[in-house]
Amino acid sequence: MLKLLDVIGFLTFLFVPSCLACTCSPNPWTTPKEVLYCDAYYVIKGTVVDKVTQNNTIEYYVQVENVFKGGKEFSIGEIAVFKTGQSSLQCGVNYLEKGSKYLFTGPEPYPNYGHGLTICQWVRKFTQLSREEKKGIRGDYKQYCPDYL
Repeated sequence: MLKLLDVIGFLTFLFVPSCLACTCSPNPWTTPKEVLYCDAYYVIKGTVVDKVTQNNTIEYYVQVENVFKGGKEFSIGEIAVFKTGQSSLQCGVNYLEKGSKYLFTGPEPYPNYGHGLTICQWVRKFTQLSREEKKGIRGDYKQYCPDYL
């Protein structure tokens, strides 16, 4: 027969890790893409040219290829640096591959930190975007943004 402490210990084992995991609002997997586009300070396409890991942080060096939104922040051809936590518990984006092209969206840069990157942002391999999503980031989503209306 299980003792009460054994049951409590088992339940803690099951539920504590999910409580510590990163949660996003809005969720980039379920939120309409036009909302993610409008909420983003920048929307760019870039290729990861380097990935440096140090002190629980990953720095991605990304060559900017297209700027769909936030033209004052990025220039085509520049190398932008994105910093993220090394673990998903830190909401870190640790799966980007050198040489691959991605869509990056995000907030304004943080003072004394630069561009942060989390799993709560719309970051997707460019080849995995649908035709509608590519059309949207190239201009169709602007019509849904309040500052555009």
